[in-house]
Amino acid sequence: MQLLIAVVGLTPKTILAFASHSTFIYFLQPAVNDGLIALLFLASLATARPIVARLAADFYPMSADIASRPRIQRLFWNLTLFWAGVCVAKCVVTLWLLESLSTVTFVAVKSVFILAVILAGTAVTVTAAFRVAKNEGLLHVNAGTG
Repeated sequence: MQLLIAVVGLTPKTILAFASHSTFIYFLQPAVNDGLIALLFLASLATARPIVARLAADFYPMSADIASRPRIQRLFWNLTLFWAGVCVAKCVVTLWLLESLSTVTFVAVKSVFILAVILAGTAVTVTAAFRVAKNEGLLHVNAGTG
C-alpha cells in the first residue's frame, strides 16, 4: 500500500518536472508541502485543540482530565507553534539551497539538513513533554529494589 501511495504521489511531480525540463519544479514540491503544513499548524492554534493535542494521544494515552490541564494545554500549543516554525525553517532553507546549489549538492545537503532538523525537533519535543509530564506527576519512577 505504501508503494502505491508513493507512486501516486511521485508520478504527477515527475511528469511535471519532465514536461517543464526543470529539476527545480521537482524539488520545489517538498518545500511547498512544508509551507502548507506550517500554515495548517498555525491555523490550528486558533482552535480549541491544536494539531499536537490531536496527535498526542497516539503517543501517550491520556484522559480528558489530563489533556485539559493548563500546563498540558500550554505544552500542546507551544509544540504546535514550534513545529510550525520547524516546517517554515525547512521550507525556507530548502528554497535557499535549491536556488544556490547544484542539484547533486542540493540533494546531499538537504538530506543531512532535514535529518538534523527532524532529530533536533524530536529531541526538543520529547524533552518538553517529559518535563511537563514530570511536573504534572504523570511519570512514575520505580525505585530500585536492592
